[in-house]
Amino acid sequence: MTPRAVDAAARPRLLKRGGRRDRGRERDRLTERECRDLIAAAHKAWGAGRPFNRFVTLAWVNAGIEQDAVAVRRATAAWLKLARDWLGARGHRPLIWAWVMEDGANRGGLHIHLLIHVPDNLAPLFSPMPRRWVKQLTPGGRYVPRTLDTKKFRVVDPGGSEAVHVAYAGELNARLHYMLKAAPRALEGNLGVEGWRWPDAPPWGQHCRVSGTRTRIWQGWR
Repeated sequence: MTPRAVDAAARPRLLKRGGRRDRGRERDRLTERECRDLIAAAHKAWGAGRPFNRFVTLAWVNAGIEQDAVAVRRATAAWLKLARDWLGARGHRPLIWAWVMEDGANRGGLHIHLLIHVPDNLAPLFSPMPRRWVKQLTPGGRYVPRTLDTKKFRVVDPGGSEAVHVAYAGELNARLHYMLKAAPRALEGNLGVEGWRWPDAPPWGQHCRVSGTRTRIWQGWR
């Protein structure tokens, strides 16, 4: 069976509704621990020589995936598996990633903001793959506009001079600040991240109701 056939067979499972344990309670805001964990994981990835260098948004609801947190988590897990398998086949393991789930009309509903690491030497080959994986996981097997947005960091390799370190830290921290904007506003001061925000980015204190897990990080990151 071809990889595309395997993925097509898996699509109906992505749309099933989850059980009580997977669904969890609804929350409007991120917790302090979720914020601290995401920040710590990002800086651990950097220290391990696998810094986050891609910022991906997956708006699965636009692609026909149910407006349901369980369905969105499953679609995201399937996308990450395709990315993990692709990188693994090229000698790069494990896949380093972290995501946050939000809900908002500007993205069509529930969506995922995702940070991942892509080795620099694979960047040209990687570029078309996120869209291809979205197509494989979309009902009907076609790409739907506004499902995917992917951005490469301006500084993808933070090695080298102090100026390069500072430039990378500025972008990484701004991305993290944006991803954690649904945290209580008071946490911004408690965590000491007030200066991380880009001038045109939304401030902390946003809120959106999501059931169950709102953030996830690659296994074994601690």
